[in-house]
Amino acid sequence: MNGEFPAALERCSGREDQAQQILTTLAYDDLKAIARRHLRGSRWINTLDTTSLLHESYLRLANADSQTQQSQAHMLNLVSCTMRHVVCDHARRRLRQSQQLQNASDADKALLDEARTIAALDDALRDLARVQPRQARVVECRFFTGLSLTETALALDVSERTVERDWADARRWLASQLEAA
Repeated sequence: MNGEFPAALERCSGREDQAQQILTTLAYDDLKAIARRHLRGSRWINTLDTTSLLHESYLRLANADSQTQQSQAHMLNLVSCTMRHVVCDHARRRLRQSQQLQNASDADKALLDEARTIAALDDALRDLARVQPRQARVVECRFFTGLSLTETALALDVSERTVERDWADARRWLASQLEAA
């Protein structure tokens, strides 16, 4: 991405008009890849595609209190976290709607099980964030955003060894929580 992204990041921190849009344009391909990662294997989402997930996330971020991005990895992680919330909100909405259906087919029940799994993962990740916030952020960076160990360490301003340790601990904790659910 050569020097364009850091320059746009600098302009964005100075509150220059259009800087956020420039950042998004520069990172659009990466953001689309993250959106695809969030939707991969999710057969239950038939009304949400990568473009609409990306745009819904962008709207949520644009309407939220602006957060200063410190790096490209930090920005990608912030957007990915927002995408996770969009997908999980969509899953919960789908589950609420399904409670009104009494004669769901087996195929519909299988799709609803996927939505339940997404909601349970989100609940477990929120619980983890309450007790170990950095571990939850590592999961967001590594699993949802697809950042490498090095990129995660840069995004969170910690050592790679800390990321490795947090990643292993968080995966164990989440697995135990999901088993219990």
